[in-house]
Amino acid sequence: MTTTTSFSINGQASGTITLNGIGTPIFGITSTAITFPDTAVGDTSAGIDVTVTNLASTPQTLTSVAGGAPFDGVNFGGVQNCVGVTLAPGASCAFTYSFHPTTLGPLTTTTSFSINGQAFGTVSLSGTGIPIFGIAPTTITFPTTAVGDTSAGIDVTVTNLASTPQTLTSVAGGAPFDGVNFGGVQNCVGVTLAPGASCAFTY
Repeated sequence: MTTTTSFSINGQASGTITLNGIGTPIFGITSTAITFPDTAVGDTSAGIDVTVTNLASTPQTLTSVAGGAPFDGVNFGGVQNCVGVTLAPGASCAFTYSFHPTTLGPLTTTTSFSINGQAFGTVSLSGTGIPIFGIAPTTITFPTTAVGDTSAGIDVTVTNLASTPQTLTSVAGGAPFDGVNFGGVQNCVGVTLAPGASCAFTY
């Protein structure tokens, strides 16, 4: 913004004085884009904050807080601790978002909110839903083995990718379709796997 003024003292004109300034928002936010870590379907990620900071030189009471909920409320969630709060200069409150995928693959949504009439635009949220259990490897190549002999076993590990323990109450299949030339056993049925723990199908 800019303006001018002029005045005179004892009849002596001072000429023109130019005044410049830049107005800034009362509140600032960071960040406007959140990417959650890969999260197992049915699990919930840790919360990630969008912080709202008082940029003014005086305390500000957040009397009006509108919006903030993700448009996709099935796979994303949000809470906030801003409404009714008085922020000192430089102090912050937060809108905290989480990701709880119900399907596999990439998911995105947006949200927007305003505080005391100041709109903040759009905040984007994205994450990828992954299976609760991971398996590796998906291809096994046995060493050359004499007819009638049996190779050493090679494991296919099943790992709990969720953040909570998982009990393997139902384990179906796993036997090679060619049961004449290949064999397999497993130690997974009925096992409770801690986060990151594994059991195995051994072929």
